[in-house]
Amino acid sequence: MHEKVIFNYNAARPTKTAMDVFTERVGVCRDFQHLAIALSRCQNIPARYVTGYIGDIRRPSSGAGDFSAWYQVFLDGQWISLDARHNYPRLGRVLMATGRDAADVAITTSFGATHLTYFYVDSWEVDGEGNRVPLPEDLNAVAVPISQSESNTPTQTNASQASPIQTQAATT
Repeated sequence: MHEKVIFNYNAARPTKTAMDVFTERVGVCRDFQHLAIALSRCQNIPARYVTGYIGDIRRPSSGAGDFSAWYQVFLDGQWISLDARHNYPRLGRVLMATGRDAADVAITTSFGATHLTYFYVDSWEVDGEGNRVPLPEDLNAVAVPISQSESNTPTQTNASQASPIQTQAATT
């Protein structure tokens, strides 16, 4: 039986391991990727952790965009981006850093009390000439999840090693 891992911000903790995610079946994007990386490495597939930013391009707005994590596997001489959290294609990921795990490329590292007063990132779809593509009038019309039969197959996001353009989840 394949059980899903549920996304829940309240389940985040700095000591959570891939085994914890596997047994607890709950975590944040970082945890999903750690589990996928561990499973890939168990199959002798080189894998690395990716941190960056993801917006809501062609998706209904879910509020402010967020930092995100995904992972890459090295196959046929290239790094291929995958995302163990999202079960539908995503556009406009902004790759910030890659490493062995989240500890290598933490979004923030602070010592002592900190208070973020402002943070804002805007992402837009652009065409081949670099012009901003207008938003569709009905964002729900383009926000169609992939079919159940496709949801178990990870897909390549792009052939280059540039910032990932689109990802699909791999289920465990």
